[in-house]
Amino acid sequence: MPARGFKVVLKDQVRRIEIEDGITFAAFLSTIRSSVPELAFRNFAVQWKDDEDDLVTVSSTEELEEAFRVMAGLV
Repeated sequence: MPARGFKVVLKDQVRRIEIEDGITFAAFLSTIRSSVPELAFRNFAVQWKDDEDDLVTVSSTEELEEAFRVMAGLV
């Protein structure tokens, strides 16, 4: 499956991770937690900037899929 790059931001840390299309939200969170050990046992919000420059919160696989669809249209 194709993958896309994401930036994970925690305070002054920025990390890039690769996420495969079609990943579940639970697996997405697991990838983030393994990439940023400080988040391993903490709750955190997942947000992305949409095509209108708004921060959109993602909290389910369906919302993650929608984010992928919208990002695919952004070039």
